[in-house]
Amino acid sequence: MGKRHDSYVKLKAILTIHKMLRTGNSYSGEELAEVCDTDKRTIIDYIAFMRNELKASIDSSRYFGYKYNSEKPFSMLQLEFEGPEQPDTTKRREILLNELLYYIHQLQKTDVLDGFENILFALEQEIRAIIGPYILLTEYEEEELKGDLNPLIEFEEVELRGRSYFDKLYQLIHRKEFIKIRYQGFEMAEAETKVVMPLQLREHNNRWYLVGWAQGNNQSVFLQVFPIDRMLNQPFVTQEQFKHPNKADLNAHFKNMVGVTKKGKPRKVKLKFHDSVRERYALTKKIHPTQEASIDPQDGKTVLELRVICNNELITKILEYGSAIEVLEPASLRNKVAGILKAALQYYV
Repeated sequence: MGKRHDSYVKLKAILTIHKMLRTGNSYSGEELAEVCDTDKRTIIDYIAFMRNELKASIDSSRYFGYKYNSEKPFSMLQLEFEGPEQPDTTKRREILLNELLYYIHQLQKTDVLDGFENILFALEQEIRAIIGPYILLTEYEEEELKGDLNPLIEFEEVELRGRSYFDKLYQLIHRKEFIKIRYQGFEMAEAETKVVMPLQLREHNNRWYLVGWAQGNNQSVFLQVFPIDRMLNQPFVTQEQFKHPNKADLNAHFKNMVGVTKKGKPRKVKLKFHDSVRERYALTKKIHPTQEASIDPQDGKTVLELRVICNNELITKILEYGSAIEVLEPASLRNKVAGILKAALQYYV
Protein backbone atom coordinates (compact mmCIF):
# COMPACT_ATOMS: atom_id res chain seq x y z
CA MET A 1 0.00 0.00 0.00
CA GLY A 2 2.96 2.28 0.68
CA LYS A 3 4.25 2.03 -2.88
CA ARG A 4 0.79 2.73 -4.28
CA HIS A 5 0.39 5.74 -2.03
CA ASP A 6 3.81 7.08 -3.06
CA SER A 7 2.93 6.75 -6.76
CA TYR A 8 -0.40 8.43 -6.15
CA VAL A 9 1.27 11.38 -4.40
CA LYS A 10 3.89 11.55 -7.14
CA LEU A 11 1.32 11.69 -9.93
CA LYS A 12 -0.72 14.28 -8.06
CA ALA A 13 2.40 16.45 -7.68
CA ILE A 14 3.46 16.02 -11.33
CA LEU A 15 -0.01 16.96 -12.57
CA THR A 16 0.01 19.97 -10.26
CA ILE A 17 3.45 21.07 -11.50
CA HIS A 18 2.30 20.62 -15.10
CA LYS A 19 -0.84 22.64 -14.39
CA MET A 20 1.28 25.52 -13.06
CA LEU A 21 4.06 25.49 -15.66
CA ARG A 22 1.66 25.27 -18.62
CA THR A 23 0.51 28.82 -17.76
CA GLY A 24 3.86 30.04 -19.10
CA ASN A 25 4.87 31.51 -15.76
CA SER A 26 8.00 30.69 -13.77
CA TYR A 27 7.93 29.16 -10.29
CA SER A 28 10.69 28.62 -7.77
CA GLY A 29 11.32 25.27 -6.15
CA GLU A 30 9.96 26.65 -2.89
CA GLU A 31 6.71 27.78 -4.55
CA LEU A 32 6.18 24.40 -6.19
CA ALA A 33 7.01 22.60 -2.94
CA GLU A 34 4.44 24.66 -1.05
CA VAL A 35 1.67 23.96 -3.56
CA CYS A 36 2.55 20.25 -3.74
CA ASP A 37 2.86 20.01 0.06
CA THR A 38 6.37 18.60 -0.06
CA ASP A 39 9.99 19.78 0.13
CA LYS A 40 12.31 21.37 -2.40
CA ARG A 41 14.46 18.23 -2.73
CA THR A 42 11.42 16.18 -3.75
CA ILE A 43 10.44 18.82 -6.31
CA ILE A 44 13.90 18.47 -7.85
CA ASP A 45 13.27 14.71 -8.15
CA TYR A 46 9.86 15.27 -9.72
CA ILE A 47 11.30 17.77 -12.23
CA ALA A 48 14.02 15.22 -13.11
CA PHE A 49 11.34 12.55 -13.66
CA MET A 50 9.37 14.87 -15.95
CA ARG A 51 12.51 15.67 -17.93
CA ASN A 52 13.87 12.12 -18.20
CA GLU A 53 10.74 9.97 -18.39
CA LEU A 54 8.11 12.31 -19.83
CA LYS A 55 10.58 14.24 -22.02
CA ALA A 56 9.31 17.59 -20.73
CA SER A 57 11.47 20.52 -21.81
CA ILE A 58 11.76 22.42 -18.53
CA ASP A 59 14.15 25.36 -18.23
CA SER A 60 15.55 26.19 -14.83
CA SER A 61 17.54 28.98 -13.25
CA ARG A 62 18.23 30.11 -9.70
CA TYR A 63 16.92 33.51 -10.77
CA PHE A 64 13.53 32.59 -12.26
CA GLY A 65 13.05 29.01 -11.07
CA TYR A 66 11.32 26.50 -13.36
CA LYS A 67 9.29 27.05 -16.53
CA TYR A 68 8.41 25.19 -19.73
CA ASN A 69 10.53 25.97 -22.79
CA SER A 70 8.27 28.17 -24.94
CA GLU A 71 9.77 26.76 -28.15
CA LYS A 72 9.02 23.15 -27.21
CA PRO A 73 5.39 22.84 -26.06
CA PHE A 74 4.94 19.86 -23.76
CA SER A 75 1.97 17.53 -23.59
CA MET A 76 1.45 14.91 -20.88
CA LEU A 77 0.62 12.54 -23.74
CA GLN A 78 3.90 12.80 -25.65
CA LEU A 79 5.64 10.14 -23.56
CA GLU A 80 8.11 9.37 -26.31
CA PHE A 81 11.25 7.32 -25.83
CA GLU A 82 14.56 7.77 -27.56
CA GLY A 83 15.63 5.43 -30.33
CA PRO A 84 13.63 3.39 -32.86
CA GLU A 85 10.21 2.11 -31.86
CA GLN A 86 10.87 -1.40 -30.52
CA PRO A 87 8.58 -3.82 -28.67
CA ASP A 88 10.31 -3.08 -25.37
CA THR A 89 9.91 0.69 -25.73
CA THR A 90 6.30 0.25 -26.84
CA LYS A 91 5.66 -1.94 -23.80
CA ARG A 92 7.37 0.60 -21.55
CA ARG A 93 5.20 3.36 -22.98
CA GLU A 94 2.03 1.31 -22.42
CA ILE A 95 3.00 0.51 -18.85
CA LEU A 96 3.62 4.18 -18.09
CA LEU A 97 0.33 5.16 -19.72
CA ASN A 98 -1.48 2.44 -17.80
CA GLU A 99 -0.02 3.63 -14.52
CA LEU A 100 -1.03 7.18 -15.36
CA LEU A 101 -4.54 6.03 -16.30
CA TYR A 102 -4.99 4.07 -13.09
CA TYR A 103 -4.12 7.00 -10.86
CA ILE A 104 -6.17 9.40 -12.97
CA HIS A 105 -9.10 7.09 -12.34
CA GLN A 106 -8.45 7.39 -8.61
CA LEU A 107 -7.96 11.15 -8.71
CA GLN A 108 -11.32 11.57 -10.42
CA LYS A 109 -12.95 10.22 -7.26
CA THR A 110 -11.37 12.87 -5.03
CA ASP A 111 -11.22 16.63 -4.73
CA VAL A 112 -7.43 16.86 -4.58
CA LEU A 113 -7.22 18.44 -8.01
CA ASP A 114 -10.25 20.70 -8.08
CA GLY A 115 -10.15 22.87 -11.18
CA PHE A 116 -8.12 20.26 -13.04
CA GLU A 117 -11.00 17.94 -13.92
CA ASN A 118 -11.16 18.82 -17.61
CA ILE A 119 -7.52 17.87 -18.10
CA LEU A 120 -8.01 14.61 -16.20
CA PHE A 121 -10.97 13.75 -18.39
CA ALA A 122 -9.08 14.59 -21.57
CA LEU A 123 -6.05 12.60 -20.43
CA GLU A 124 -8.18 9.56 -19.69
CA GLN A 125 -9.83 9.68 -23.10
CA GLU A 126 -6.56 10.17 -24.97
CA ILE A 127 -4.78 7.39 -23.06
CA ARG A 128 -7.63 4.97 -23.73
CA ALA A 129 -7.46 5.88 -27.43
CA ILE A 130 -3.74 5.01 -27.43
CA ILE A 131 -3.74 1.74 -25.48
CA GLY A 132 -7.30 0.56 -26.08
CA PRO A 133 -9.89 -0.56 -23.52
CA TYR A 134 -7.71 -3.12 -21.78
CA ILE A 135 -5.71 -1.94 -18.80
CA LEU A 136 -2.53 -3.66 -17.69
CA LEU A 137 -2.73 -3.55 -13.90
CA THR A 138 -1.48 -5.58 -10.99
CA GLU A 139 -3.83 -8.25 -9.62
CA TYR A 140 -4.61 -6.03 -6.64
CA GLU A 141 -5.47 -3.08 -8.88
CA GLU A 142 -7.57 -5.27 -11.17
CA GLU A 143 -9.55 -6.51 -8.19
CA GLU A 144 -9.96 -2.97 -6.87
CA LEU A 145 -11.24 -1.67 -10.19
CA LYS A 146 -13.19 -4.78 -11.22
CA GLY A 147 -16.48 -3.82 -12.79
CA ASP A 148 -15.50 -0.16 -12.87
CA LEU A 149 -13.24 0.19 -15.90
CA ASN A 150 -15.51 2.55 -17.81
CA PRO A 151 -14.39 6.18 -18.05
CA LEU A 152 -16.35 8.61 -15.92
CA ILE A 153 -17.06 10.70 -19.00
CA GLU A 154 -17.29 9.34 -22.55
CA PHE A 155 -16.80 11.72 -25.47
CA GLU A 156 -18.27 11.07 -28.90
CA GLU A 157 -15.59 9.69 -31.18
CA VAL A 158 -15.67 11.06 -34.72
CA GLU A 159 -13.51 9.81 -37.57
CA LEU A 160 -11.98 13.01 -38.87
CA ARG A 161 -9.39 13.37 -41.59
CA GLY A 162 -6.56 15.69 -40.63
CA ARG A 163 -6.64 14.78 -36.95
CA SER A 164 -2.99 13.77 -37.18
CA TYR A 165 -2.14 17.42 -37.90
CA PHE A 166 -3.24 18.58 -34.43
CA ASP A 167 0.09 18.22 -32.65
CA LYS A 168 2.03 19.92 -35.45
CA LEU A 169 -0.47 22.79 -35.69
CA TYR A 170 -0.47 23.27 -31.91
CA GLN A 171 3.33 23.58 -31.86
CA LEU A 172 3.36 25.99 -34.80
CA ILE A 173 0.70 28.18 -33.19
CA HIS A 174 2.68 28.18 -29.96
CA ARG A 175 5.87 29.19 -31.80
CA LYS A 176 4.01 31.85 -33.86
CA GLU A 177 5.52 30.73 -37.15
CA PHE A 178 4.15 31.26 -40.64
CA ILE A 179 2.99 28.04 -42.22
CA LYS A 180 1.96 26.89 -45.67
CA ILE A 181 -1.06 24.65 -46.15
CA ARG A 182 -2.85 23.17 -49.13
CA TYR A 183 -6.58 22.75 -48.76
CA GLN A 184 -9.76 22.34 -50.76
CA GLY A 185 -13.13 23.34 -49.36
CA PHE A 186 -16.23 21.36 -50.32
CA GLU A 187 -17.38 24.12 -52.67
CA MET A 188 -13.95 24.72 -54.22
CA ALA A 189 -13.32 23.38 -57.73
CA GLU A 190 -9.56 23.26 -57.18
CA ALA A 191 -7.21 23.08 -54.21
CA GLU A 192 -5.39 26.22 -53.02
CA THR A 193 -2.07 26.79 -51.31
CA LYS A 194 -2.14 29.39 -48.53
CA VAL A 195 0.43 31.08 -46.33
CA VAL A 196 -1.07 31.48 -42.88
CA MET A 197 -0.10 32.91 -39.50
CA PRO A 198 -1.93 30.35 -37.31
CA LEU A 199 -3.70 31.65 -34.20
CA GLN A 200 -6.09 29.04 -32.86
CA LEU A 201 -7.57 25.56 -33.20
CA ARG A 202 -11.34 25.82 -32.85
CA GLU A 203 -14.02 23.14 -32.61
CA HIS A 204 -17.63 23.31 -33.75
CA ASN A 205 -20.09 20.44 -34.07
CA ASN A 206 -17.36 17.76 -33.90
CA ARG A 207 -15.28 19.40 -36.63
CA TRP A 208 -11.99 21.21 -36.06
CA TYR A 209 -10.82 24.41 -37.73
CA LEU A 210 -7.59 26.36 -37.95
CA VAL A 211 -8.05 30.10 -37.48
CA GLY A 212 -5.31 32.41 -38.72
CA TRP A 213 -4.26 35.51 -40.60
CA ALA A 214 -4.24 35.05 -44.37
CA GLN A 215 -3.96 37.21 -47.48
CA GLY A 216 -6.61 37.75 -50.12
CA ASN A 217 -6.03 38.19 -53.85
CA ASN A 218 -5.73 41.96 -53.35
CA GLN A 219 -3.06 41.46 -50.64
CA SER A 220 -5.50 42.45 -47.88
CA VAL A 221 -5.03 40.59 -44.62
CA PHE A 222 -7.99 39.04 -42.85
CA LEU A 223 -8.92 36.27 -40.43
CA GLN A 224 -9.65 33.05 -42.28
CA VAL A 225 -10.97 29.72 -41.06
CA PHE A 226 -9.67 26.45 -42.56
CA PRO A 227 -11.43 23.11 -41.89
CA ILE A 228 -8.68 20.74 -40.80
CA ASP A 229 -10.32 17.78 -42.53
CA ARG A 230 -10.02 19.65 -45.85
CA MET A 231 -6.25 20.08 -45.57
CA LEU A 232 -4.49 17.97 -48.17
CA ASN A 233 -1.04 17.87 -46.62
CA GLN A 234 0.85 18.26 -43.36
CA PRO A 235 1.32 21.98 -42.59
CA PHE A 236 4.93 23.13 -42.70
CA VAL A 237 6.95 26.22 -41.81
CA THR A 238 7.59 28.68 -44.63
CA GLN A 239 9.85 31.69 -45.04
CA GLU A 240 7.08 33.52 -46.91
CA GLN A 241 5.58 36.19 -44.69
CA PHE A 242 3.27 39.19 -44.72
CA LYS A 243 2.44 41.97 -42.31
CA HIS A 244 -0.53 41.34 -40.04
CA PRO A 245 -2.09 42.88 -36.91
CA ASN A 246 -0.19 42.12 -33.73
CA LYS A 247 -3.31 41.06 -31.86
CA ALA A 248 -6.58 39.39 -32.73
CA ASP A 249 -9.57 39.27 -30.39
CA LEU A 250 -10.95 35.92 -31.52
CA ASN A 251 -13.62 35.87 -28.82
CA ALA A 252 -15.01 39.11 -30.22
CA HIS A 253 -14.63 37.85 -33.80
CA PHE A 254 -16.76 34.75 -33.18
CA LYS A 255 -19.06 36.31 -30.57
CA ASN A 256 -22.14 36.89 -32.72
CA MET A 257 -22.26 33.71 -34.72
CA VAL A 258 -23.14 30.06 -34.51
CA GLY A 259 -20.17 28.09 -35.82
CA VAL A 260 -17.24 29.68 -37.64
CA THR A 261 -18.60 31.28 -40.84
CA LYS A 262 -18.65 35.07 -40.70
CA LYS A 263 -20.68 36.50 -43.57
CA GLY A 264 -22.63 39.70 -43.03
CA LYS A 265 -23.47 41.55 -39.83
CA PRO A 266 -25.33 40.37 -36.73
CA ARG A 267 -29.10 40.66 -36.97
CA LYS A 268 -32.02 40.16 -34.63
CA VAL A 269 -33.38 36.65 -35.11
CA LYS A 270 -36.72 35.58 -33.63
CA LEU A 271 -37.74 31.92 -33.41
CA LYS A 272 -41.05 30.52 -32.14
CA PHE A 273 -41.44 27.01 -30.75
CA HIS A 274 -44.53 24.92 -31.47
CA ASP A 275 -43.41 21.88 -29.48
CA SER A 276 -43.00 22.22 -25.71
CA VAL A 277 -40.64 19.23 -25.43
CA ARG A 278 -38.26 20.42 -28.14
CA GLU A 279 -38.52 23.89 -26.68
CA ARG A 280 -37.00 22.64 -23.42
CA TYR A 281 -33.92 21.43 -25.29
CA ALA A 282 -33.33 24.93 -26.66
CA LEU A 283 -33.90 26.51 -23.26
CA THR A 284 -31.45 24.22 -21.44
CA LYS A 285 -28.87 24.18 -24.25
CA LYS A 286 -28.93 27.59 -25.84
CA ILE A 287 -28.65 27.99 -29.59
CA HIS A 288 -26.41 31.00 -28.89
CA PRO A 289 -25.31 32.88 -25.73
CA THR A 290 -27.30 35.99 -26.79
CA GLN A 291 -30.51 33.96 -26.65
CA GLU A 292 -33.37 35.41 -24.59
CA ALA A 293 -36.78 33.82 -24.15
CA SER A 294 -40.20 35.44 -23.90
CA ILE A 295 -43.84 34.36 -24.17
CA ASP A 296 -46.05 35.37 -27.09
CA PRO A 297 -49.12 36.91 -25.38
CA GLN A 298 -51.40 35.83 -28.23
CA ASP A 299 -50.84 32.07 -28.10
CA GLY A 300 -48.62 31.55 -25.01
CA LYS A 301 -45.82 29.97 -27.01
CA THR A 302 -42.13 30.56 -26.37
CA VAL A 303 -40.22 32.96 -28.60
CA LEU A 304 -36.44 33.08 -28.64
CA GLU A 305 -34.59 36.21 -29.66
CA LEU A 306 -30.93 36.10 -30.68
CA ARG A 307 -28.49 38.58 -32.18
CA VAL A 308 -26.37 36.58 -34.61
CA ILE A 309 -25.06 36.39 -38.16
CA CYS A 310 -27.45 34.46 -40.41
CA ASN A 311 -24.90 31.91 -41.65
CA ASN A 312 -25.24 28.29 -42.78
CA GLU A 313 -24.46 26.96 -39.30
CA LEU A 314 -27.44 28.87 -37.86
CA ILE A 315 -29.72 27.52 -40.59
CA THR A 316 -28.50 23.97 -39.89
CA LYS A 317 -29.21 24.43 -36.19
CA ILE A 318 -32.73 25.69 -36.93
CA LEU A 319 -33.42 22.75 -39.26
CA GLU A 320 -32.43 20.33 -36.48
CA TYR A 321 -35.70 21.25 -34.75
CA GLY A 322 -37.81 20.40 -37.81
CA SER A 323 -41.50 21.30 -37.47
CA ALA A 324 -41.02 22.29 -33.81
CA ILE A 325 -39.63 25.71 -34.70
CA GLU A 326 -40.65 28.65 -36.87
CA VAL A 327 -38.50 31.56 -38.03
CA LEU A 328 -40.32 34.85 -37.41
CA GLU A 329 -37.52 37.30 -38.23
CA PRO A 330 -35.74 38.35 -40.36
CA ALA A 331 -37.79 37.73 -43.47
CA SER A 332 -34.71 36.73 -45.50
CA LEU A 333 -33.86 33.95 -43.04
CA ARG A 334 -37.51 32.83 -42.88
CA ASN A 335 -37.65 32.58 -46.68
CA LYS A 336 -34.33 30.71 -46.81
CA VAL A 337 -35.46 28.07 -44.30
CA ALA A 338 -38.89 27.79 -45.96
CA GLY A 339 -37.23 27.20 -49.33
CA ILE A 340 -35.08 24.40 -47.94
CA LEU A 341 -38.07 22.69 -46.30
CA LYS A 342 -40.17 22.97 -49.48
CA ALA A 343 -37.34 21.49 -51.54
CA ALA A 344 -37.01 18.59 -49.09
CA LEU A 345 -40.79 17.96 -49.08
CA GLN A 346 -40.77 16.86 -52.73
CA TYR A 347 -38.93 13.69 -51.74
CA TYR A 348 -41.67 12.67 -49.28
CA VAL A 349 -44.91 13.42 -51.17
